[in-house]
Amino acid sequence: MQPQMQIETEMQLQTEVEILPQVAEVPAAKVSSAAEAQPYWSLATRLAFRFSFVYLVLLGISFPSFPLRYLPGVSFLVQKYTQLLHIVIPWVAKHILRLSYEITVFTNGSGDTTYDWVLMLFWLTMAALVTVVWSGLARQRTNHEKLFQWVRVYLRLSLATGMIIYGSVKVFPLQMSLPSFAKLLQPYGDASPMGILWTSIGASPAYTIFTGSVELLGGILLIFPRLLTLGSLVSGIAMFEVFMINMCYDVPVKIFSFHMILMAAFLLAPDMPRLTNLLILNRPTEPVQRPPFFRRKWFNRVAVAVPILFGLYILGTNLYGARQSYMNHPRNRPKPPLYGVWMVEEFSLDGQARPPLTTDQARWQRMIFQFPGSTVIQPMTGPNQAYRVEVDIEKKTFKLSKASDQNWKADFAFEQTTPELITLEGQMDGHKTQAKLRRFDESKFLLLNRGFRWINEGPFNR
Repeated sequence: MQPQMQIETEMQLQTEVEILPQVAEVPAAKVSSAAEAQPYWSLATRLAFRFSFVYLVLLGISFPSFPLRYLPGVSFLVQKYTQLLHIVIPWVAKHILRLSYEITVFTNGSGDTTYDWVLMLFWLTMAALVTVVWSGLARQRTNHEKLFQWVRVYLRLSLATGMIIYGSVKVFPLQMSLPSFAKLLQPYGDASPMGILWTSIGASPAYTIFTGSVELLGGILLIFPRLLTLGSLVSGIAMFEVFMINMCYDVPVKIFSFHMILMAAFLLAPDMPRLTNLLILNRPTEPVQRPPFFRRKWFNRVAVAVPILFGLYILGTNLYGARQSYMNHPRNRPKPPLYGVWMVEEFSLDGQARPPLTTDQARWQRMIFQFPGSTVIQPMTGPNQAYRVEVDIEKKTFKLSKASDQNWKADFAFEQTTPELITLEGQMDGHKTQAKLRRFDESKFLLLNRGFRWINEGPFNR
């Protein structure tokens, strides 16, 4: 029996020895899985993330693309926040930067005011200070993976909002519409670079809609997490083109468009190694496995669904608002009385005839009626003069007024002897004014009537 027992004992020992390595491998697998769940970030990556997080998030609140503005009550808080900045930033400019002039102009049609540049410098400084303090308090942290996930959602919606705003006002041509009669009659050399850009793009509604569609596409793609990389690429490329136009044509939206590029770059940063392998090095890439926001599955579904629904709400709100503005645009309203460009053939002040001398600032050259409630008088020299106008066809009178001076008025009586001829008489600036006007055929404007042609026997470049 002893040999038999010895054989059984040896077999049992051999079995235990074979099992031991397998048992020892289990903790190693768990450690490996835990390491993958909590990746290690280098110090440079952690510092760069902290700085970018503070700068982009805080500065983004001041931007029109701040997505949370669409939530009830948030606009009120943003307004109070902006009012505080309107106090802080001028103080910083005066007492710390010691600018030679005070800041009295804030963000308006221009996003590149002195206030905006000082604000950007202020947030850069604040981001650097917060990064130093944050790094001192979080010396044991090896990554910010969770925070990175949430900030990507915020920046994804911020960039999507900006792209949707940009695209909506071009898909419905509002930002760059067909040039007005006054713009068409302006000497080309008197136009600003931005004015030429606006006129050239607005002269082609099809191209305006195309550029808006590209920007809108970038915003729509960003709404959906699975399309984030593609949406960031489309948005980044589109915004780089916008930024270059702003730089080359002196369009005062340089700060805003540049930060849109930064947002796209931040969102693309984790995918750059994969994109490099795919597009440049011709190497295979693996799909990205993003860690879940929460442990519970339905919490994650909510975390994914809510930003998508919110993004779709922003999309619908902007498209609806742009459509309403386009439908109510003066160009789409019924034409006003006396519509057209009227050339001044004869003109007199206080009974004295004024010949059409190009040096005469008082003599009219043209009078333009294009949009309801407004008119433009173009003198022989100097800038165009815009007025409010009230026309009474039955009484054959019209009144001029100025938005800048509520007390200024001018009254005229007119006689339209033929559809192409008007004579008027009245008081303006204390002078008796008389004029004979003949209507110009606006269909002769080549910029508007040339159109597109498939066949061109030669370049038509004028």
